Amino acid sequence: MSRRARSLPAAMGVLAAAGMLAAAGVRAVAEPPADTVDESATSIPAWLDCAGCHAEIDAQWRGSLHAAAWTDPIVQAEFARSPGPSCRGCHAPASVAAPDDSAAAARGIDCAACHLRDGWILAARPSPAGVLAHPVRAAPAQITVDACRGCHQFNFADDGIHDPREPLQDTLAEWARSTAADEGRTCQSCHMAEHRDADGVRRTSHALRGLDDPSLLAEAVRVEGEAIADASGVTVRFELRGHRIGHAFPTGDLFREAVLTAHTDAGVRDTLVLKRWLASTIDPDGEDHHIREVDDTRVPPPGTGIVRDELRLEDPTATRVQWELRLHRLAPGDARSRGLDAHASGLRVIRGEFPVRRRR
Repeated sequence: MSRRARSLPAAMGVLAAAGMLAAAGVRAVAEPPADTVDESATSIPAWLDCAGCHAEIDAQWRGSLHAAAWTDPIVQAEFARSPGPSCRGCHAPASVAAPDDSAAAARGIDCAACHLRDGWILAARPSPAGVLAHPVRAAPAQITVDACRGCHQFNFADDGIHDPREPLQDTLAEWARSTAADEGRTCQSCHMAEHRDADGVRRTSHALRGLDDPSLLAEAVRVEGEAIADASGVTVRFELRGHRIGHAFPTGDLFREAVLTAHTDAGVRDTLVLKRWLASTIDPDGEDHHIREVDDTRVPPPGTGIVRDELRLEDPTATRVQWELRLHRLAPGDARSRGLDAHASGLRVIRGEFPVRRRR
């Protein structure tokens, strides 16, 4: 049995079914993010031009999710189902002005997408060598959350279906409520951590660590709980809280969900689903209805709450309960239906076990 998790302190309770449409299969449409594209960048293979002098950074980027932002199989599968033009603005900005240019699209989010504006290279800390090599403009915002805002914080499009007042991507707003923001930790602190290059120069990493980094995932959430047995089975109580993370878990695309599964040695299992839930509901003025968020069962940003819930395992002989938290970029059923079986199992975040205690 699969259940929703309850998020505290702002638990919403059980949702009334009347007037709501299940959001399964709903295609999300975004407003094109502002200031994410320099159309002049479409005329040159910008990453090739940069690699000659920035080989280490180029190598880091090539293995990153940014480099695969367009060619990623899940992105391609979802774009094939709903080819919104706004998708290119963040996943393939070099192809916005040339949608038939597959080579430009394949660059994903390249150097130009973040560093080129109006013919100028933007750099947080311009170097003398950089100034001599090409036009450089000091841009301190490059090492702040504002550098990420265009593609990680924007609302639904006003398409007559979704509520345009609600966020499709809400990661920066989540960050603003978190202890990470209070402590001055930015997106770059986790995803572009500073290091010393081969010459001893301090640089930010362009590997852009994310959900492809097992060590980063393993530190995102902490899980505590207990397993209590009675005459007919085991009740497993969980608490989940954000740990080394600056936003909700999971964040980003609406397709993502985290699943917490508990099972006994006999194979009896139950699950919690952690995600944003959408449905079509009546507008506040009662004049129309739109798809909007009706529940959010994800792990909240650190400092804003925890998830508490319990699972029931009908196995009176159990002596231990094993549990695992996995992140799915696409719900398993959807992944299989799109021919993406390799993605159906998701990514392991953390796992553990509780000994079963008997009631006295």
